[in-house]
Amino acid sequence: MFFPPIREFIQQSLKTFPWSYGSQNINMAALCDHLIAGRRKSIQSLERTGIDNISARKIRYSLLRSRPYLQILKKDLSKRFSNIDGRERVVVSLDDTSMRRYGKEVHGAAYQHNHVGGGTQFENIIVDCWITSLSYFDYDFKQYLPKKFLQRNQGHLEGFKTKINLAKQLFTKQITQLLLKGARSKQLCCTTDSWYLCEELYKLFGKFKVNYVMGTKKNTQYYLFGKLQTLAKGFASNAKWRFITNPVTKTKIYYQEKEINTLIYGRCKVFAIRQGDSSTIKYYLTNLVKMTIQTFSKRWSDHWEVENLHAKVKKFFGFEDCYSGKEDFNLCYWELSYFLYYLFRLYQEQLRKKGIDYTLLKLWECYCTDYDISKAKKHFYSKSKMKSFKKRILAG
Repeated sequence: MFFPPIREFIQQSLKTFPWSYGSQNINMAALCDHLIAGRRKSIQSLERTGIDNISARKIRYSLLRSRPYLQILKKDLSKRFSNIDGRERVVVSLDDTSMRRYGKEVHGAAYQHNHVGGGTQFENIIVDCWITSLSYFDYDFKQYLPKKFLQRNQGHLEGFKTKINLAKQLFTKQITQLLLKGARSKQLCCTTDSWYLCEELYKLFGKFKVNYVMGTKKNTQYYLFGKLQTLAKGFASNAKWRFITNPVTKTKIYYQEKEINTLIYGRCKVFAIRQGDSSTIKYYLTNLVKMTIQTFSKRWSDHWEVENLHAKVKKFFGFEDCYSGKEDFNLCYWELSYFLYYLFRLYQEQLRKKGIDYTLLKLWECYCTDYDISKAKKHFYSKSKMKSFKKRILAG
């Protein structure tokens, strides 16, 4: 049975990096064990896991000074393990996520009353993006600070940025970096859901001459014989729908497609999509008027990488269990959570190149198993007991 040393890869990546002081690498490695293995409710709980010579104070100190070093380490690993092939399609997918917690005020919180459970619900909204191709992937994120938070803490709205502004900053930064690394603008495709469809992003994509696939609302207007008409009227629900099997997900798709002249976005192609037996129609806009439904399905499947990013970071790396509401601590903690996901994906890609396919869940289980075995070595002194324990834990 092959047992990939994912924990060793992550620990070595952290320990061989020149941190700001000597023991910071050891503290960060211990914190990663604590987070990934699911013991993430509080930093104080680290002291109850049997880790020697590491206190909650040391972990807090290390984490607060880790963010710039994590960013540098990510760039270093990206240079070593990822290369952009100019012939490959690169997809930059953007979305936003909320991180909810109850009964505790946090930095940048958009708060509301929880009518079901009582009390107050706080959440942080993060706008993030995931960049993916066959040979390269990356991530970036920014925190959205609501108007209520700024008004409450500053007394004014100076520095307020909408989610559209943050999306524009992320797209500008990532597209510029990709072009500098050798990607071709014609091979770049930016994707968002319908919430982010706006004239600002449309002009930004036109400036960089990149392609886009974006969700759009049913009330988007286009010209038909010189008159304005909405997509909802132009794509009649009782009209003939074509059918294909999604080449990526292998699910049923019913679709209609048209080339149209929109009021704001110029000449575009629109896809109206119904999934399986659902009666809900979703509309998608692209500037690639020759795009086929098969190509659209692949591009939108690539967009789901950012949704997977949200789900996996929350599930495996403690993204929702933040320890403190303070600004610096929140940002450092999120940086570590995203970075751990990146390391897992990086190692998964290294295995794939060797012909070994491992899901993220399987790699996570391997990490936890390795952690439990290393922890057990402190308690099982005889080789026979350790061998028996290792056999049981590997058997599940």
